[in-house]
Amino acid sequence: MLLHCYTIDDSYYYLFNAGCIMDMNKVNIVMVRQNLLDIPVWGLADGFSFRFYRPGDMDKWFDIERQADTAGTFDEQKFVSTFNNRLDLLEQRMIFICDGDGRAVATSTAWYENDEAGLVHWVAVVPQMQGQGLAKPLLSKTLSLLAELGHKSVMLRTQFFRIAAINLYLKCGFVPLASSQQDIDCWREVVRKFQAIGLDSSVIDRSLA
Repeated sequence: MLLHCYTIDDSYYYLFNAGCIMDMNKVNIVMVRQNLLDIPVWGLADGFSFRFYRPGDMDKWFDIERQADTAGTFDEQKFVSTFNNRLDLLEQRMIFICDGDGRAVATSTAWYENDEAGLVHWVAVVPQMQGQGLAKPLLSKTLSLLAELGHKSVMLRTQFFRIAAINLYLKCGFVPLASSQQDIDCWREVVRKFQAIGLDSSVIDRSLA
């Protein structure tokens, strides 16, 4: 059970009754969507376009992820550990949104856990483009691509403080996956944050009941 929350240098730390202290900026929470039916359709605003990964795009991906990483948890080695053995798949699974000048400003990858379960992976929008309505069409495109690739369900991992992203995922049919008491405590903290700014937490509440 969560006993106390405190901050050090703007990082959240939580003390649990087992005596465990965790830096919550480094804790992932998991959300799942049991099917890839009835995917919301959100179109891009004028002046933006989608394109797939092309050879040489690794630096563009690094740049977007670094800029979007407000928590300072981005590790370039994660690209290598996640994608290096399957770079051949990126040209059909990694998506970029480009602005009117052709600059890549957002990215997401329609990756996989296994043949059945897809994975919405490494979603990021550069800070100067956040609030421009890019996240919704990026998520819609990623889910549609996973369906086209034959996946039947989908999951994602995010961080508990990314409230706007979690709210979007809930609207898109994702629900929390809580398989431990630690997970439940993290999601209860999300509920507290939702309620503090007037967001609807009923889907989370039902999942934790």
